[in-house]
Amino acid sequence: MQQPPALPKDTLTSAVSSLTLRLTADGFVYLYTLSDEETKTKAGAQEGYLTKSQSQFVPLDWSRVSALWGDIIARHPILSDPEGEVRILYPASHYVVIPSGMSGEQDVHWWRLTAPIFADEEQYYSDSYALGDGKPSLAVGFSHLLKGFLQRSFVACRFIPTILPFAQRVLRQSSLQTGLSLGVELVEGGCDLVLCQSGNLLRANHYSWPRYRTWQHHLYQVLYFLSKVYLDSSVDHAAPVSIILSDGTAGTDSLVGELLQALHRQFTTADWSVSVMPIDYWYA
Repeated sequence: MQQPPALPKDTLTSAVSSLTLRLTADGFVYLYTLSDEETKTKAGAQEGYLTKSQSQFVPLDWSRVSALWGDIIARHPILSDPEGEVRILYPASHYVVIPSGMSGEQDVHWWRLTAPIFADEEQYYSDSYALGDGKPSLAVGFSHLLKGFLQRSFVACRFIPTILPFAQRVLRQSSLQTGLSLGVELVEGGCDLVLCQSGNLLRANHYSWPRYRTWQHHLYQVLYFLSKVYLDSSVDHAAPVSIILSDGTAGTDSLVGELLQALHRQFTTADWSVSVMPIDYWYA
């Protein structure tokens, strides 16, 4: 088994304040961002020191990744799914929506999908919906969890997850079919989900994990779903999806370590050029 890619020494320090992943058909790019204080130091100016403009490309075989994360989820009692479907878990008061597109009358379908589905904590609820394109999406909730069954025909460039307090603002946006990226801001106790479109950042509120969950499990599920999407022949590979991670509480060193271990220790690295996010990206 191959070892994970070697990281520059400075990426393992607390100076690294965020990590951006950009998924493509044949791998992903990850970009480190240093804190402003550190970039002003002499060490930050030394040759080879990782700055906001530098990145690494990790090639991967999505079929192997999908099989790996499927095994991880299957072995975990909370993440396992006897139906073999992809499921995404959240606190019961929030709802995940992933349509294949949105325009015109589809707004009605969005709002129906984002309606609360729990009358009480122990109620079990199951229903299916048809989006504007006629493709079904089944949502199941039970106890403190929410499970989303999703058809694999959704196009990656239209991957639009949201949660109930975030839904109304998303619905008011226009031209959401292009330029999308999924943002997941991670901390020890929970996460923020954000939707980015054409450089504009839309933020959601912070959500705490259930006590038996960790952000690693959430990250596995998000990447597992994306790996399934990228295995679908209908995916538009010209519009890759981005996952933006910020782990200021837990420390980015642990984030990088968990991520690389989860990626099957099979990857090699190469230089890759990606556009640099604006300095005020997380504060827009």
